Amino acid sequence: MPSSSPLIVLLTGAAHGPTCVRRMIEAFEAVAARTVTLGPRESAPLGRLIHPVFATGHVWAWEVLTGTAMVRKPAPSGGGTPAPG
Repeated sequence: MPSSSPLIVLLTGAAHGPTCVRRMIEAFEAVAARTVTLGPRESAPLGRLIHPVFATGHVWAWEVLTGTAMVRKPAPSGGGTPAPG
């Protein structure tokens, strides 16, 4: 049964410089593209973090457009986690 709610991926990160974070996001998109189709990247900066090393960060989000059958797993029947065999 298809779900009516969208499936999204949300990542947060902080780094000393923008190059490291940009490479991480590009790597995530490349790996994700092997199994799903992502919508456009949305992002927003996070400022004034209370952290001893990182003062700023970022949040990124994508909607998973196709390939969700590989991601969504049906809930176990019986309403719980199966006991180990």
